Amino acid sequence: MSGLVFAAVENVFYLEIAIREPAPQFAQWRWTVCVALHTGCCIISGNGAAIIWRRFQAEERPPQLNDGARCILSAIVVHGVYNFSMVLVKIFEFDLGF
Repeated sequence: MSGLVFAAVENVFYLEIAIREPAPQFAQWRWTVCVALHTGCCIISGNGAAIIWRRFQAEERPPQLNDGARCILSAIVVHGVYNFSMVLVKIFEFDLGF
């Protein structure tokens, strides 16, 4: 839910405040691709947090970030690849239809 809510808040910011008269295609992109990205990354990183919690509980030891690091790092990489691809779209002026 946190990824979904974050995406919604970010979309309202971009579509209502930051960008004057955004193209409908851009709004559609934000409400589909960006919501899926944030929700998916949150699910991946949340799985890492759950792994950390389960091992903490099962082994009765302090939580260790390393237990869930693969999931958390995976979410960071997925989001970073998306961000980098959007930078490339801007630099090379690829037409995404908006």
